[in-house]
Amino acid sequence: MISAVLMVFLSQAGRVTVRDEGATIGTVTAFNCSGAGITCTVTGNQATVSVSGGGAANYQTVQDEGSNLTQRATINFTGAGVSCADNGGSSRTDCTIAGGGTTHDIISATHTDTTGTPAQGDILYRNGSSQWTRLAAGSSTQLLHSGTTPSWSSAAKADLPSTIAYEDEANTYGATNIQKLTRLQFQEQSDPSAPPASTGELYSADRFGRTVLRFKNQLSFPLQLAQDRVVVVRNQTGTTIPIFSTVYESGTGGSGEPLVALGDADLDSAMPVIGITMEAIANNANGFVMIEGVLQGVNTTGFSVGDIIYVSQTPGAFTTTPPSHPALRQRIARILTSASSGTALVTSFGVRGDHLGTNQNQWLVGDAAAGSKDIVFKNTNSLTLRASPTATRTVTLPDSTVSLAGVAGQLGGTAESPDVRGVRESGGTLLTMGAVSDGQYLQRSGTSLIGGTPAGGAGNYAEVTLTFNASGGAASTVVTGQSWVGATSKILCTPFNDGSVSNNTDEVYQLALISHVVSTRVVGTGFTLSAFSPTGISGDFKFHCTGG
Repeated sequence: MISAVLMVFLSQAGRVTVRDEGATIGTVTAFNCSGAGITCTVTGNQATVSVSGGGAANYQTVQDEGSNLTQRATINFTGAGVSCADNGGSSRTDCTIAGGGTTHDIISATHTDTTGTPAQGDILYRNGSSQWTRLAAGSSTQLLHSGTTPSWSSAAKADLPSTIAYEDEANTYGATNIQKLTRLQFQEQSDPSAPPASTGELYSADRFGRTVLRFKNQLSFPLQLAQDRVVVVRNQTGTTIPIFSTVYESGTGGSGEPLVALGDADLDSAMPVIGITMEAIANNANGFVMIEGVLQGVNTTGFSVGDIIYVSQTPGAFTTTPPSHPALRQRIARILTSASSGTALVTSFGVRGDHLGTNQNQWLVGDAAAGSKDIVFKNTNSLTLRASPTATRTVTLPDSTVSLAGVAGQLGGTAESPDVRGVRESGGTLLTMGAVSDGQYLQRSGTSLIGGTPAGGAGNYAEVTLTFNASGGAASTVVTGQSWVGATSKILCTPFNDGSVSNNTDEVYQLALISHVVSTRVVGTGFTLSAFSPTGISGDFKFHCTGG
């Protein structure tokens, strides 16, 4: 409640002095108390007027932003969005302030602390005069530079931080929110220290005067991209595989990773190796193997610069001596630097055939298709062993030191007319052949087949000429003047070429195909010789006939 005390004093006849809070405000001839909440009392020559009401006692002072305003009898609300109305039921006046005003630009005459004219793409910042000011939009190739006065400028190398860390475990990025990146440029730097686990760094460095791109993880040495090929493998051998060890691929792990074990040139099952371990790999753990590239940070003090190293017959180890048969040979690396933290150029060539023999008990030649299959031996000339089997065959070589000789085109020998050459096995021994002279037949002498005379004597033979005509391959003649012929004589006739027949291109072949029959023996006189050739030969051919 607000109480106002107005004191009225009777000062002179017919006039009343009026005071407000003890201060004289004037004299009147009459004083009238009227209106609700006004009470007048007269005590002696003093009249007291009491005014009550005016709202709650807590609102006697009006403040602006916490500072008291001069008290007035009336409060006036002005401005857009303000409306007041009497609330008789609550004995008060209600004023509503809508606030915010009408919609307008932040940079406009409505705000006096702004400068410039707004446009699409503008950025507002507070200038040195504590005003909002406009930074016009930059071009598509410019970057925004922050500071007390932000600005747009073209991108420069110095604008990029030396290290960029990016983490996002919640979002999946696609073409809609990743912009096309045309290229990245890396400035050369020295190799950094190893980053923390589960972290990789990509950077460029100098390598013999050339800029190369490298990647580094928790290993102590970097991988050079476009040079080093590595694979993550798993060790389930039951023991740790040391660093700088040869390994072969031994299977597949439960998560699809390749399993490895130590390589061994003595075991076909442990070859070929796929590469060299870049770190010690504990049992039931994963690690890196270099398949190809420059392996760094390994102990190469046991070798000299330039050494070619092979897979050793000691599991996992190396040797500079190429293993000999029956061990397998595989070149795996060349030593580049010999040091406790040395380097090696890993270039696995696989198991090579540049050593003698094979450790396999069966050697297959051919593509399993019909036709001839060859094995060719080369010196300044060549010798071809050719096989054209029409069924499964087995050729067993004798357990003996021998030389094979025969007719040219058959076993590699040289045909010597009128020699006859061949082989005969007797008791596991190959018999050698000698030349056969005119009028002789083959007979055995020790371990040789030689030309001999018939048992009946040197005169018990006849030279017979058969003439084959062009119309067929048959010929026959009666042989006379042979006093040695008896009724039961065993007569053997052999065709031969004495060089007089020149109308056949392969006389040896044609002679070999001639079949003959000796018949009609006439005692003391002779016999009949008939012959047939399936090749349809023509001309004169001679036969030597012997018997007794």
